[in-house]
Amino acid sequence: MPHQQQIRQLIAREAARLIYEEGLDYSAAKHKAGKAYGSDQALSRGHYLPANTEIHTQLRELMALYNPPDTDQQLDAMRYLALEFLQRLEPFSPYLTGDVLRGELTPHSLIELHLFADDPDEVEIFLNQQDIAFTAAPADAHQQEQQHLLSIDDQDFPLLCHVFPRSRRQQGLRSPIDGQPLPRASARQLQRLLENPPDDEETS
Repeated sequence: MPHQQQIRQLIAREAARLIYEEGLDYSAAKHKAGKAYGSDQALSRGHYLPANTEIHTQLRELMALYNPPDTDQQLDAMRYLALEFLQRLEPFSPYLTGDVLRGELTPHSLIELHLFADDPDEVEIFLNQQDIAFTAAPADAHQQEQQHLLSIDDQDFPLLCHVFPRSRRQQGLRSPIDGQPLPRASARQLQRLLENPPDDEETS
């Protein structure tokens, strides 16, 4: 294997481990994993940095090796909780996205919902009216779009709501893995998925 490809693979493996064990995102994991081999600029110039798709391949291997036997049951439970909140938050045109939709769980996976509102305060007011406990948090500076983050409290699984301007609903976001349109599912689509899961779906 060429030296360059060896380094790419080593960085990909370490980045995947950091995502799986520490819950880092792809960008942060790649940056941390590459530090042992040089600066981001030098690694990028020499084509030593792996693509996120390469890291994702390594991450799936870790899931296959280390996910517990009850991962399928956990995935179902997380999807049913997601469905409940997609229905409860219907005024904000919600979608499920992320690990739970893809069926790829790590120890740090959480239920991620995208909501759309003209003003984030609308969502907070609605949650208060529905007696749904939540915690507001500032958006990560690395996120692709301006957004407002709300963590739904007191649930069996962590649930994070990304609140975007309503004008962004039709445009969608790009996947951090492959740059393609980010997969998302409405309540109706998730209900169909729960009733008819793909035969080849892998969660571990």
